[in-house]
Amino acid sequence: MRKPLFIYLCVLILGFGIIFLISIFSTCPIIPWIHDFRYELTTHRKFQEKENKIFSMLPEHVREKIPEDDEYLSSKQIRDAITTGIPDEIERAVLVFKILGLQDLMILYGDNGWTLSCLKILSGIPTSRLIEATMKVRDDPLALKGASWWFFKHLIRVVGIEGETIDEDDLKQALPLVTSFAMSNWSRMNRDIAITTLGKYGGHTGRELLRQILNGQIEVKPISVDPQLFLPKTPPEKRCSASAYAALTLAHIGDKDSLPQILMLSEKAEGDDKEVYDKAIAILQES
Repeated sequence: MRKPLFIYLCVLILGFGIIFLISIFSTCPIIPWIHDFRYELTTHRKFQEKENKIFSMLPEHVREKIPEDDEYLSSKQIRDAITTGIPDEIERAVLVFKILGLQDLMILYGDNGWTLSCLKILSGIPTSRLIEATMKVRDDPLALKGASWWFFKHLIRVVGIEGETIDEDDLKQALPLVTSFAMSNWSRMNRDIAITTLGKYGGHTGRELLRQILNGQIEVKPISVDPQLFLPKTPPEKRCSASAYAALTLAHIGDKDSLPQILMLSEKAEGDDKEVYDKAIAILQES
């Protein structure tokens, strides 16, 4: 009688082992706590890999200023090491743009202590110098990613929240560059925020760039369709093309000069795009 019991125990242990392995290596959370552990482990590993890449970017004399025995670096430790280690503002901004380029960024939210440190560092550099740094990294995709993210967040904070203005000449220099990058590289959510930001805070340059997105002069990356966007209550502007979204943004800022182009696009459009173009037309014709 003992032999069957032993076999049952072996089968039970083997079964739990299989479940454990499936939970670790698949996306199906058969045992939630094991899946959570796997997620935490993966997240920590990715963070470590990212931090290692950041440290490899830092000049040796800057790395030496950062304590090696601290498990968690404070924002101030990072900020002080980079600010004192790289006195040249443009050189410092370029490095910070590269660090930001490694982050999993959303325009409205940061990623970790490194992101907050970077934003603090950039806030201490004059906008004109940051514009120079942005133009300097135009051929560096990683740094340009960080510069583009910073630029749109900067517009939201400085113009939208603090109510200040940015010199139109500064906008003319860098805004076309970061807009082209955003449209051809960013996720849909960030792309739509960028389009809205151009309309609200981009001045005359932002308006002109919206017209270029509208008529297709600025290349827009095809974005894979998220099935959640097709839930019954999802508004069409969450599913439409960048051109249609730009049309709606132009309508909201009262750009009647865009009306003929929107009318022409509406005639050829279908589905969500057609609905959004028509909504933009109605807003402009009523204003």
